This record gives sequence, structure tokens and C-alpha cells, in this order.
Amino acid sequence: MRGTACYAVYNGSAISTPTSTNASVQCAEGLIWLENYLINSKSEEVIYLTLGNWHFMISLIALMDESIPHLIVVLAAQLVTTSWISFRIAQDIAARNTYTKMVVNGTCGGFDILGGSWQYNMFYVTVGCSIAVLFGMSFFVFKLIKLYSMAKLSSVGSPPVMNRMLRWRLWMRVFLQFTGFFTLASAAVWYDKRKSLTTASHYSTSILYDVGFYVVAIIMIPWLTLGTYSISKENRLLFLAYAILSIILLVISGLWFASPLYRYEYWGWRTFSCVVTMADVLLIITCILSVICRLSFGKGLAHFLVVEQKLQASGFAHDTFLNGPKGASSRSMSVKQALASKRSEPLSKPTLDASESSWQRPLSNCSVETAVFATWLSATGGSRDEEEGKSPTVREEGPVSAVTISWEDVRLSSAQSLSDYSDEGNTLDEFDEKQTMGS
Repeated sequence: MRGTACYAVYNGSAISTPTSTNASVQCAEGLIWLENYLINSKSEEVIYLTLGNWHFMISLIALMDESIPHLIVVLAAQLVTTSWISFRIAQDIAARNTYTKMVVNGTCGGFDILGGSWQYNMFYVTVGCSIAVLFGMSFFVFKLIKLYSMAKLSSVGSPPVMNRMLRWRLWMRVFLQFTGFFTLASAAVWYDKRKSLTTASHYSTSILYDVGFYVVAIIMIPWLTLGTYSISKENRLLFLAYAILSIILLVISGLWFASPLYRYEYWGWRTFSCVVTMADVLLIITCILSVICRLSFGKGLAHFLVVEQKLQASGFAHDTFLNGPKGASSRSMSVKQALASKRSEPLSKPTLDASESSWQRPLSNCSVETAVFATWLSATGGSRDEEEGKSPTVREEGPVSAVTISWEDVRLSSAQSLSDYSDEGNTLDEFDEKQTMGS
């Protein structure tokens, strides 16, 4: 490169500088590093923009589903974003110093081909805004987690075994979405890196590497769908297909390390190594969670989710019941409200016989005039009644079914906790206050 003007070629387009200079061959060779750095920076920016869109989608899912695991992932994603911004700024400063020392003042003899466009104008402002957003999101996530936890503890929900299976399913779903993003991102970055090589080589034209990227891109959506529905439906055939796709992803991730260029970029390009490492670790964790969920098949999770979905579609709330004798004006009353109605009375020790406890007699029989609750009762308590040789009491009266239920389960589950306070003469006010402080 000799003449009155210097031309730099970047992605096929020539950039001329108005300053007349003589550029040596060593200067042109030094610019190869700059071109490689700019190509990597372009890929990193695309990943960052995609991560922002995915982060927004996960935030919406967390708010709509009131999911505590999703909220934790949202906070973790914001932490990753803030760390990524700080890392990129530190990397840009180091690259700028290297460019000034090795290229401008080294091989190019004081000539700056970028013309001073590489500045630090908004670097520190960007880091400050990202840290402020991280602290603000941490505050709101903590408040939402506390709110969702209180709402779940104050309602009559599913049994502990079912709650445990629901938590495993929810965590598996969260890691599945996290893994899907980073696995596809790592494959896309590797594909773009091969196609962006300055010189044609075996790695840029290899059909085998292209097939690996195409397979990952094609099976990603079916993999996410099968992983979600096979666990929710407890479908063994769908889970088998999901397991096969998971094995394919694991094999492809391992085979890519057989490429010398892949290993070179993994150890030399920090952003690429972080994305690949996170994708592989998340994929392994997702497979482990999938096996744990598979071991819970046949314990009633699918049936519980179907019944819960139908109840939610019918507008039924788990912790709200219609109390009062038939023919009287009924009102909504939860278990907590029913106990609070006797708040001023001293707490007496509950007994297993409902006839011996006067304050529990109004709760012994609950007239629920809704067909939805009949469905819930038959779905959740039908198996236990069948084992005991009983059947739920249902009286058909016209178009609406009246179901008589027993509050024995609610009373027995809280009898031990209530008896601990009855011996000391405590009231329900003190009991509720203690429960609130404990939660």
C-alpha cells in the first residue's frame, strides 16, 4: 500500500483517509488484527441485543405466571447483562491501548487510520446506568418474590408432594429457556465466525460444520416444546423424543471441540468462551432436571395440572368457599377469615371430634353451591374416598349441584399448631401475628 492516500478494506468496502501518507506492508498486516476485532465486536453486539429481547420476554412470563424461579432468572440475566457491559468496556479500553501502541505508534509509524473515532465518551455513564438498573431490579424482584411467597402461603393449595413436583417442573422450564437461548447463540456465533474469515479455508467452507449449525437451529424449537409438554403431560413418548434431541445437542457441543479453529477461538476470544461455557453448563443442568422430573411420572402431576387449568378457566379460587346454611345469604369466606370471625375468644384446644368443639361446628359442614367445586372435590379427594370405601356426598337439586364437604383435613392439619398456643391461653390474634412473623 503506497501512494498519496491510504485505503483500508473492511468487509469489501474501501475506507479512504484524507491525510496523505505512505503505508507500509507492515502497517497493512497490523490492520488484520483490527479487522478481526471489529468482526468479533459485531457478533458480540448482536448477541447483546438478542439477550435484551430475550430478557424482556422472560420478564413478561415472570409477571404473567407469578413465577418465583422466573424472577430469579430475570435478576440473574440482568446481572449477566451488567457484567457483560462492564467487560465489553474494559475490553474496548484494552483494545484501544493495544491499537495505539502496536498499530498507530508501531507498524503504521504514527498514522491513525480510524481518525480518532475510538473515544471513551459514554463508557462510564453506560456502566453507571447499568449498575443503577441492576439495583433497581433487585429491589423490585425482592418485593415481588416476597409478595408471591405470602400469597402462596396464605392460600389453601396443593399437598407438599405436589408442590415439590411443581417446583421441579418450574425450575426445569426456566433452565430449558435459558439453555435454549445460549445454545443457539453459541452455535450462531461459531457459524458467523467461520463465514467471516478473511481468507477462504477448510473451516469456512466445511459442509459438516454448516450441518451442525443447521441441526441446532432446526431442532431448538421442537426441543423446547417437547421439554415443556412432556413434563406437564407426563407423556413418556414425548419425553423420549425430547431425550433424543437433548443427546443430539450434547453430541454436537462435544464434537465442535474437535475443530482446532474452535479451540483456538474458545481460548482466545473471551466472549465466545463465556457463551459456549454457559451453554454447555446449562445444557447439562437441564438434562439433570429433566431426569428428576421423569422420575416423578405417574404421581398425578398431569391430572393435577388439568384440573387446575379447568378450575382457573371457571373462575374458581382455591382459598374461597361459600359458607352458611342453605337458603341463607351466602358470602365468600376463606379459612383465615373464618378463624378471624372468632378472634376475640380465647383459643381452646381443638379435638378430633367435631361435635366436642363448638367453635368448629359451623365449619364442619360447608354447603358449596357450585358445579366447579364438585369437579374439584371428585378430582382431588375421589381417590382417597374410594380407598376408604366412601364417596363424596352430592345432592342433585335442579341445574346446580350442592356438595357437602368436611373441613376435617383443614382442622387436622392445623390442630397441632393451634394446640401449642391453647395451653398458654393465647388468642387467635396472637396466633395470626406469630404466623405472619414466621412467614
